[in-house]
Amino acid sequence: MLLRGEIRRERLAAGEVERFVEAIRQRIDDACNPRNHSLTRLELAYHGVLSAAWIALRVEGYRPRRGERHHQVTLESLADTLGIAGGDIDCFLDLAHMRHNTLYDAVAMAGTDVEAAVEAATDLSRKLEAWLRDRGYLAA
Repeated sequence: MLLRGEIRRERLAAGEVERFVEAIRQRIDDACNPRNHSLTRLELAYHGVLSAAWIALRVEGYRPRRGERHHQVTLESLADTLGIAGGDIDCFLDLAHMRHNTLYDAVAMAGTDVEAAVEAATDLSRKLEAWLRDRGYLAA
């Protein structure tokens, strides 16, 4: 990705990890709330996943360049940062597509899709926090 010019080197800002972790936690908590509308829950789960991928990339000293594929590049970087398997990354990319369809094309979705998205976001959040603890960014 770096060689293709899709990401660039950039230092991590002070407090950036803590701010993102708190935002991810809040998004996941809200996504887990069944009283929220399913579209809202899907959007929150997606942004929890995207934010987790973003902060992992930031911890490694990179950020995606703005452009048409920056969400995709951020999600794909999970293989290199957190060691996420290709099949799981495909699920995150499917979630991105589903979110796009519901947001821009008003496509309906099944409740099971929302629950799967929330579960995937929750699992990724746990992996991220363990990874950050191992690197000394979060207290044990």
